Amino acid sequence: MTELINMNKIKNMLLKYKKGDELEIRKGSFFNKFSATIPIKEFNQYFYYFKQKYNYTIQYSTIYYYKNHTKKVCYKNGDKKGQSEIIRKYKKQYIDLPKNGLRISLSQEKLLTHVKSPITYEISRVRYIFLLKNYKIELSVDKTIHQRYIHRYEIECTNIPDIGTIYEIINVMK
Repeated sequence: MTELINMNKIKNMLLKYKKGDELEIRKGSFFNKFSATIPIKEFNQYFYYFKQKYNYTIQYSTIYYYKNHTKKVCYKNGDKKGQSEIIRKYKKQYIDLPKNGLRISLSQEKLLTHVKSPITYEISRVRYIFLLKNYKIELSVDKTIHQRYIHRYEIECTNIPDIGTIYEIINVMK
């Protein structure tokens, strides 16, 4: 029954999807709230599995976080080396699937020219990107200023998804 309820919620979310929106599914855990982090052992298992199946690129960046879901990403390599972007994320909707340890979220990101509020925290990020036909798999290692490492796993749709693509991604992430 909950599977049917979730399917209907996902279908309704997809109806809200507009060009330029971002739909991503994150792996994590639910304790009082959702935490988009995974243990290093699990991260390594995903990394070695995907590394054997797909080509990938590595992106190095420093990210400065501000209030109101705003961040500045400074790229250290690749096509955007030496460039930075200030991005504000507007959250539209999310669906939690605690049984699978997943959160599906729909949002829109807008580029800003500047930000007035002070930095709340910063991280250094190494991101492994596996680009597939309809989505990209992103495995990230974030290092905080206190030398703490945070491991993340998310899949972001690169085309407007349908319900079949979402269920394919959910099955990949289980």
